[in-house]
Amino acid sequence: IRDNITSSISDMNKISSKIHDWCCNNNLALNTAKTESSNFSLSRQNSTTDKSVRFLGIHLEPGLGWQIHVNNISKKISKGIFILRVLKNSLSIDSLLTVYYGQIHSHLNYGIILWGNHPSAHSLFVLQKRAVRLIYGASSRSHCRPLFIQSGILTLPSMFVLACLLYVKTNLDNLTICNSVHSYSTRYNCNIYVTKCKYSYTQKSFHNISLKLFNSLPLSIRNLPLLTLRRKVRIALKRNPLYDVQDFYNISSLI
Repeated sequence: IRDNITSSISDMNKISSKIHDWCCNNNLALNTAKTESSNFSLSRQNSTTDKSVRFLGIHLEPGLGWQIHVNNISKKISKGIFILRVLKNSLSIDSLLTVYYGQIHSHLNYGIILWGNHPSAHSLFVLQKRAVRLIYGASSRSHCRPLFIQSGILTLPSMFVLACLLYVKTNLDNLTICNSVHSYSTRYNCNIYVTKCKYSYTQKSFHNISLKLFNSLPLSIRNLPLLTLRRKVRIALKRNPLYDVQDFYNISSLI
C-alpha cells in the first residue's frame, strides 16, 4: 500500500509540474496558494473524511463521500433556520418564504445532483422540514407533506429528481438510445441505454440514476422542449412531494 501511495504522489507531482509549465508557456498565472492535490480512492481503508478539497463551492472527499459537504451545508441551513425563527412573529408567510429561498433553498439546490442521493443528505431533509414547519408555525410533530404542497416548496428528494431529469434532457445528444444498440422491436427501444454495471458506486451514481428516472417518464413528456418539461415536472413534484427518490416511479406516469 505504501508503494502505491508513494507512486501516486510521484505521479501527482509530475502532473502538477506539467500544469505549471503549461500555464507559464501560455502566459497564465497558477496560484499555488489556492492549488491543492488530493488522492481519490474507492478504497474505504485508505480514504479519510477529515480532509477535503473545495472546488467551486463543492467539498470533495478523498473517499468520494459527501459527509463533509453535507455538514458544511447543514451549518448554513441552521443559520437560515435561526433567521426564520427570529422573524416568524414579525413577517408574513410570503416574506418568510422569500427568506427561505434566499437563505436555505439556494444552499440546498447548489450542486444537488452530485450529493443529493447520498445517505448523509437525509439530515438536510430533516432541517428543510424544520424550516417549513417554522414558516407555518406548525408543531414539531406535524406532518410536513401538506405544508410542502401549500407552499409549493420542493422537497430535497424532489429537487434531486428534477436536477437529474434536466441533466439528461440537456445532454440527450451525448447519450445512446436503445434502438441504436440493437434492432429488436421492444417496448423499451426508445429508452436511453443504461450501461450494466456491478459496482454499487456506479449503480448509485447520479448519471445512472438520472437515466433510469428519465426513462420512467412517458415518451410524450420526454420529447417536450426543455423549459416545458421542466415546468410540467415541477408542477407534478409540487403536487406530489417526494420523501424518497424511489417515490418518483409511482408518479412519473401522472406527469
